[in-house]
Amino acid sequence: MRTLFAVALLMAFMPALAKDRFVTTKGEAFVEVPPDFVKIQMTLLAVGPDLDRLKSDVDDRAQRIMTAAAKLQIAGSDIETTGVEVEREYQSDRNDNQTLRGYEVSRDITIKLRAVAKYEEFAQALVDAKVDQIGNVTVGVDDRAALKDRALVAAARNARGKATAIAGELGIQLGLPFQVDEEKLWVTDNLNERANDRYSEVVVTASKMQGTPVTVVVFQPHQIKVDAVVWARFEIVSKE
Repeated sequence: MRTLFAVALLMAFMPALAKDRFVTTKGEAFVEVPPDFVKIQMTLLAVGPDLDRLKSDVDDRAQRIMTAAAKLQIAGSDIETTGVEVEREYQSDRNDNQTLRGYEVSRDITIKLRAVAKYEEFAQALVDAKVDQIGNVTVGVDDRAALKDRALVAAARNARGKATAIAGELGIQLGLPFQVDEEKLWVTDNLNERANDRYSEVVVTASKMQGTPVTVVVFQPHQIKVDAVVWARFEIVSKE
């Protein structure tokens, strides 16, 4: 009776022992791609007492920008414009009485330029159109999810490669992974290190080309980089 109890206890404990026989690896990888577009945010602004003239001025300059975009074959879906915004401006006298001084008329335009190499040409066209402000200039990709998936696949492959190398060196045989995660793994104790999955995309720099007698600054966007980490835990199985 005591022997049967001991065997039953051992069989109950065996899954726990097998569960503790594993190799854990951290796969890391990154993917770099050139940007699909440069995103340019700009503002048109006019201030003065004649509201009709101010609106006409803003509309005229907006039309110049649209003409410049058409020359570079920028699609309408890559152009976003806000409606004309009008604000009244007041001035106060010594008794804090307010009188209307004039108006401020503005319009914001955001354009995605896919012909990245033509940024300098387009920027000059914006200056010629008398844009008051060119704000954020960023680079981006159309399908971020696909880029992330590529990085994750590469990270998973890296995790498998590390586990295979360890198994080959130690003379053990790996089974299937029984736990995979981007962030952390749990069995009895979680691994404290969390995975990274981030985009490094708002990177717009300029490079200098030395000339004579002036220095020309050329727009040179960096590639977009996605890092990914995959944790994997592989069971160690008995060799047949």
